[in-house]
Amino acid sequence: MKRAVLFATMSFLVAACAETASEFPALEIPSGSTVEVECSGDRKARLHHISNIPVYIVCRDEADLQNLALLNVQVFDAEDPVGKYRSERLSVFVAIGVSPGSRCSIEFIPTGGKWRDQKWFGGFYSACNGETYDLAGRQIQPGPYSPNDFPKYLGNLIVPKYRYVAENIIEFL
Repeated sequence: MKRAVLFATMSFLVAACAETASEFPALEIPSGSTVEVECSGDRKARLHHISNIPVYIVCRDEADLQNLALLNVQVFDAEDPVGKYRSERLSVFVAIGVSPGSRCSIEFIPTGGKWRDQKWFGGFYSACNGETYDLAGRQIQPGPYSPNDFPKYLGNLIVPKYRYVAENIIEFL
């Protein structure tokens, strides 16, 4: 009985959040905005704010790319039309820094561990609702739930349209 009440309460809260999330304005970076890609030093990810929109630029190494291939069976949309690595260059991932369902800020977690009894190699985490994403911004399947349970609430991180205008300069389109 307690489990049924808990699930009903969670379903109501998730539905309410999903309805609220659909009321948010679109997260669009102004065309022509630029940012420098800096993949040196110890910092694996940098958070930039472009017109008040948080944008992560993550530098990925060969081990990160190999781990992404291992996670394909655990993500909701391994066949994302943007591609498995979801980036213009394999070594650099660019994403809007909010979860697409709840519009909560996300945090970069450089190393993973176990998450809901699954191996996780690091990525992004939303403290608002526990959404977890890999280093390609693909949402990790959250335990016993399926995409049909919360269709408005789930999704991969948004990859903005961009291009390289120089070796280390990105221009948003």
